[in-house]
Amino acid sequence: MGTSTLSTGYKWYHHRKIEPQWHFGHGLSYTTFEYSELSLSEPKFVNGDLNLTASVKVTNTGSVTGTDVVQLYVSYPTTAEVTHPPLMLKAFAKVIDLAPGKSEVVQLPLDKYAVSYWEDRISRWVVDDGVYLVRVGRSSAPEALTLSKEFKIEKRFEWNGL
Repeated sequence: MGTSTLSTGYKWYHHRKIEPQWHFGHGLSYTTFEYSELSLSEPKFVNGDLNLTASVKVTNTGSVTGTDVVQLYVSYPTTAEVTHPPLMLKAFAKVIDLAPGKSEVVQLPLDKYAVSYWEDRISRWVVDDGVYLVRVGRSSAPEALTLSKEFKIEKRFEWNGL
């Protein structure tokens, strides 16, 4: 039996710049939604953890009540010595039964897990310093990630445990 060329997951497609038939998070709805007013709190480090919250306004621009899932993706700094997938889902929240013309502000908390990666060479989790990009949208499709903001981590740190 030869090696399989099958692979799954949105990160594989994004990393190789392959357009999938259906992007991760793709869904159909009877209504339309608009995302606006993305904001990020200042990153704070408390007791060895990162506290950062993204906030986005979701408006039902259609004619019927609907539900949508807000997805938040993070891209790691390009200065990192390790190559990371260009897009990683790190938070999501569901807006349920939003009436036509109504809006809801969604909070998407991020912690150290959202910016960490496992480094085999030192057997520790690592958070690189640099500029991180946050993108928000309805799916992993580039055209669906309509909002973006950056935040900066000033100092690299490592940690162990869960």
